[in-house]
This record gives sequence, C-alpha cells and structure tokens, in this order.
Amino acid sequence: MRTDPPAQEDRPPTLSRQASDGHEGLRNWRIGLWASIGAFTLLSLTVVIVIVWNALVHEAIWSGALGYVFDSMQYLAWIREGSDHVLSGNLFWTEPPIRDYLNPGLIISSGLHLLGLSIPLSYAFWVPVGIILVCWAVVKYVGDFIPSGWGKVAAVALALLYKIPIHDLLQGRVPSRNLNAVTYAGFDAWPVYWSWGFSLTGVAVALLCGGLLVYDRVRNSGKRFSVALAAMALLCSWLQPWQGATLLAVVIGGEILGRWILGRDSDAGLRGRLTLLGSTAVFGILPLVYYAILGKYDEAWRINGIQANNYVSGASWWTAFAILGPLLLGAATALRFKPKGFRDIAIRIWPVIAIVQLIVIQSTQIGNTATHALKGITVPLATLTVIGLSPWFKTMGRKTSPILSGGIAVLLIGLLFVPGAIDQVKAQVNEMQLEGRGGYFIAADNERALDFIAASPRKGSVYATSLFSSMVPWRSDRNTWVGHETWTPRFQGRSYFNEQVLAAALPSVANGMSPAAVVRWTGASFVLQDCYHTYLDRFRPHESLRAQLAPITKSVHQFGCATVYEIVDGPRGPAPPDIGRYHLDWTKADG
Repeated sequence: MRTDPPAQEDRPPTLSRQASDGHEGLRNWRIGLWASIGAFTLLSLTVVIVIVWNALVHEAIWSGALGYVFDSMQYLAWIREGSDHVLSGNLFWTEPPIRDYLNPGLIISSGLHLLGLSIPLSYAFWVPVGIILVCWAVVKYVGDFIPSGWGKVAAVALALLYKIPIHDLLQGRVPSRNLNAVTYAGFDAWPVYWSWGFSLTGVAVALLCGGLLVYDRVRNSGKRFSVALAAMALLCSWLQPWQGATLLAVVIGGEILGRWILGRDSDAGLRGRLTLLGSTAVFGILPLVYYAILGKYDEAWRINGIQANNYVSGASWWTAFAILGPLLLGAATALRFKPKGFRDIAIRIWPVIAIVQLIVIQSTQIGNTATHALKGITVPLATLTVIGLSPWFKTMGRKTSPILSGGIAVLLIGLLFVPGAIDQVKAQVNEMQLEGRGGYFIAADNERALDFIAASPRKGSVYATSLFSSMVPWRSDRNTWVGHETWTPRFQGRSYFNEQVLAAALPSVANGMSPAAVVRWTGASFVLQDCYHTYLDRFRPHESLRAQLAPITKSVHQFGCATVYEIVDGPRGPAPPDIGRYHLDWTKADG
C-alpha cells in the first residue's frame, strides 16, 4: 500500500502541516500504521473466523449468515433473485413480488453464483474486498492531510477502530428507545462492524473518501468532467444512498462555503468547477431518485421504510454526540486553523452533514434508518482530532520527552477503542454459540427439511418461524409469511404468532383458534416445524401440531427432529374469527 504523499507542488495549501511532522526520529511509524490496519482486519474477520472454526472443528453447518441473520438472509435472497431474474423483489411476505430492485454489488454476487459459487460465498466475497477498500481509502484520505509520521498512525487507528461501549455506559440511564437508537448508531459508526454482514458499506465509504479526494484534485486541475468521479458518485449513492447523499452535500456545500470563506481567491476557474459540480451531482442524484421512487410506489419498500424508522425512532442529534463525543471534542480543536482550500472545508463539513442527515431523516421520515448516515464519520473526525491535538503533544514532547507524549497518546487511543471492541466482540461471539438459537448455524435435520422444500416441484409459500422463514427465499425462491424484521409487515406480531402455532400452543393462547385455519388463511403450501419447536410440542397438554394440521395436511415428511407438512391444494382460506385482534396484517393506520 503506497502511503507517500503526492509531490508538494501538487498539493494546495492546507491545515495538514499542523500534524504532518513530529517525532520523525521515531522511524518505525510505518510499523504502527500496519499494526493498526492489522488490528482492524483481525477484528473485521471475527465472524468469518468463528464460522470457519466451528465448521472445521465442530463440523457445524453454516446457515449462510455473515452478520445479523435477518439482514444476511435478505442479501442472500436478493442475490438468488438477481441470478434468477436480474431484478429482485421482496419474498418475505406472501404478496406476489414486484421485481424492481437492482443493486450493483449484489448483482455482481449474482454473477459469481451463476459462475458456480454458492450464494453465501458469493456474498462473502465482499468481506475481503470491503476490508481492503476501507483500509486503502482511509490511509489515502488521512494521508492527504497528514502525509507521514505518528500523527498519521493515530488518525488511521482512530478512524478504523474508534468504539466506546456506549450501550453499557447508558443502559438504565436513558429511555429504552433512545438506548436502542444509540446502540444501532454505535454499530453503524464502527468500521469493524461493516464486515460483520454489511461489507458493501465498506465499499460505499471507500467510494465516499475516494470521491472527495478525486473531486478536490480534478477541480484543482481545471477539468470540467471526470469519468472516474461520475462513476464513484453513481456507485456510492447506488450502494448506500446515505453515503451518496453525504458525498453530494459535501461537494456542494464545500463549493458554496468556499466561495464565502476563500473569497475572490476562488474565482479562478469558477465556471469549470460549476460544470464539474453539476456533472458529479447528476450522477450522484440518479440512484437517490431511484430509491425515492421505490419508497413511494413499491408497497414493500414503503412498509420497510416505516418499520426501519420505528427501530431507530429514538435517534436525534443527541445520538451522534453520545457515541462520538470524544472525537467531536477532539475535532473541534482543529477549527482554530483557517481553511486554505476546498478540502479543508470539505473535511470540516462532512461530520456536520452526516449528523444533519441523521436528524432530517428521523424528523421528516424522508428515507429510513437514520443512523446509517453516520457510517464513515470517524474518518474526518479522527483526522481533525489528530490535526487539532498534535501541536499540544509536540509541545509536551519538547518539554518532557517524545516517549512520554507518545505513550499518553497511545493510552488515550486505546481507551477509545479497546473496551468497546472487547465488549462488542464478546457479544458477537456469544450470539454465534453453537448451542444458541442465533441462526448462524443450523442442525442437520433442519437443513434437510429446508432442502426438501427447495427441491419440491410444487410451488407455493412456506409457513415457519421467523428464523427459518428468513432462510427460505434464498434457498428455494419461495415466499414466506414472515421472515424479516422490516420487510415483513407486522413482523413482531407475526413472529410471536408463528412461535405459538409451531409449538402447538396456539389454541391455549388464542382462544381456541385453529392452527389449520390460520395456515390456510396465509395460503402456505408447506409448514416447517423445526427441531426446537418439535421439542416444545412434546410438552403441550393439548393436541400435537400434527393432529391440529391433520384436516389440511396432504403429506408429512419427517427429517429426524424436523417435520415438513405439505398442505392440500386449494384457495386461500378466510380470516379466522377474532384474528384481527392480533394485528397481523398491514393496514392504512400503520402508515
């Protein structure tokens, strides 16, 4: 990886010289840089390491999940859809899918699957790609301001690793909705987490960093159009609209503020810069318009947006300050240096724009999942923090010793990521325990049951618990009545309801409601009772699920402890009496 700065004559004046040198006698700073990258890479591979270990040592069966299971299954379903139909639709409800979604990263995975790679591995392909691109982009972006030295190491380490255990610090001290939003924001703002199932985020953030660097250099060259810049703006917005919007807002805001702050010094080549700005904006806005159309006219996307916003309903400006407080304070110390060029302005407004985007999404419901706006925010904040604090550490080093000031810096950086990283890694590894029900691994009997459904020539949807339903679309290209937290209407109610049906407990908790009537109402062709619910079934004092479904069962297929019921052909049944009280269907009152 090349970390040397471009020639000085190619670099416009910048505040970076405040942190570019210092302790240059300690020439091992490159070792520190690679150590930071190595630590980030190792943490990013946590999920992959646990999966490989359990598969090799314990012969565990991987479910295909690379991170949060429901989201992983959605990505795998889109890849399956892409390989079968090019465009993808929502299979996590029983409505006929409207195939209108195309994602450039996922369609590449679809192509890899068509070439022979399994669907899970075709998505796992993005894990190393995302890690490499994030490391490259962060080193390049930081290096544009801090070309060398331990300051560069500190900025890269903070940008890649910053994580405080905010959930533990605030638990019991703030309302649950606010704590929930802070927890989600903490995931989004931690670059390590992106490789735990969300590797395309890393690609988008790399495009954001690269786009800002390329825009600055192209505008300084006087060019009016750049194919590379247009492509980066297009792909960044298409992969992650939040980061695409940030890129556009930073370049537009940077030009406006630059005209005001830099004065007439910025007039030279103004017409060319406006042309460059316009072309960049057009390519970056196109995917945002596409997503806006999906959210308005595709009911599945509209419902997903409403439910996703409910999960982070407690997000606000306070959310960003809670998880990023130390970096925001550190970055504020760099404001005493006057901006001398576009990139000095851009790095200052990037964090502001990300936080404003969070607030706007949450308050207006334009878009969804407001905390996603914070992805990548540690890059400018870490760089500004080091630029702002570096002179103080240099002064301390001269008055005491470089080793003392360096040791204090290492201690502070360690406090800003080690406790949080340990806390999060422990939680993730615990979620992936073989004996748990986290969904990363499945029993052989459950997989045999899923394979049977996938291989059946009979068409139709599947009725199962939310966990196993989430695995159905990518394995069999079938719809499910429940399966994803935001893409399934009324997910929480349906998930609880299915748990009771498949444990043969519904009649006792739903006023004697018939499971057969419920299954017929959903229109399912298959019912999958997984091993865990078969076990619970044995302890019910009333009839077993087999007896409850007997009136509508065509055939029963046993796979060890898992059972698949084929339901007799026929039209979808009427809604069972009183089922409306359980609020299982989406209504206009829901949004």
